[in-house]
Amino acid sequence: MWWYDLPMLVYTFLEQHNFSGKNIILFSTHGGNRLGETVGAITEKLPDSTVPSNAFTISRDDMGDAEAEVGKWLDSLGV
Repeated sequence: MWWYDLPMLVYTFLEQHNFSGKNIILFSTHGGNRLGETVGAITEKLPDSTVPSNAFTISRDDMGDAEAEVGKWLDSLGV
């Protein structure tokens, strides 16, 4: 995350690879900005992919709960 958005490097990566028909599972850590508009941006960039809207994000300050939080999130995905 970079000021509520993806870094340009990530946009370049998405443009240079074919994700058609792929499931794109988004997750991140953050220092306060959360996901911003990134789920929508990636969904727009990858119209032929499936991007679930329930992306996972956790603050760098909440790492003590990370294992349990990631587990709940994965359960919600059916993984």
